[in-house]
Amino acid sequence: MRRAAPGPLAALLIALAGGCVIGHEAQYEFGMASLRARGEERIPLERAGSDLAVEDERVRIVWRVKDFTLGVTVLNKAGSPAKALWRDASFVDERGGRHSLLVNQPWSDRHGQEVTAIAPGESVEVSLFPSDWLEPLGDPEGRRWNRTRGLFEVPGLQLRDRAEIEARAAPNVGKKIGVVLPIEVGEETYEYGFEFTVESVGSRAVRDVI
Repeated sequence: MRRAAPGPLAALLIALAGGCVIGHEAQYEFGMASLRARGEERIPLERAGSDLAVEDERVRIVWRVKDFTLGVTVLNKAGSPAKALWRDASFVDERGGRHSLLVNQPWSDRHGQEVTAIAPGESVEVSLFPSDWLEPLGDPEGRRWNRTRGLFEVPGLQLRDRAEIEARAAPNVGKKIGVVLPIEVGEETYEYGFEFTVESVGSRAVRDVI
């Protein structure tokens, strides 16, 4: 059965719900190389859409890298309890500079959550933010923050022309960022190092939500 096209009022409501496009900003596609500390060999990479996953006999780690947020899921495959040691984790920018990381909501604590325990067979999913790329806006509850930069661009860099923003972002292809994430399994701590490389550049629409 063929559906009727939406009428003028319905079309207007749909447009209002989605918001008007006010510009475009860069969007990156990443590849990943994973390596282990202590001189051990690289772990094979698995890709599912934009998710980048690696696993060994102890853990399975899945990354979702966006413009400012580093999403990660850690599954404990071992028979022993594990801990994600966020307090010792760091983000490595494209110049090699290291930044401490906040876990989940930026407003929860300037220093973020320090450790997350993961029972055998269980997983934890969090979002990570480079802490010194955030600044408080000074509201009484301390719940409003402003980001001072994105992975490569000054935040808020939006252009009406999609082709122009992609042209400006194109030189970032090939640049690398990384995360160092120590995970304790049983009595041992394993430092997992991840390197993400920009493979391609696109753009996404920025909407003024009404």
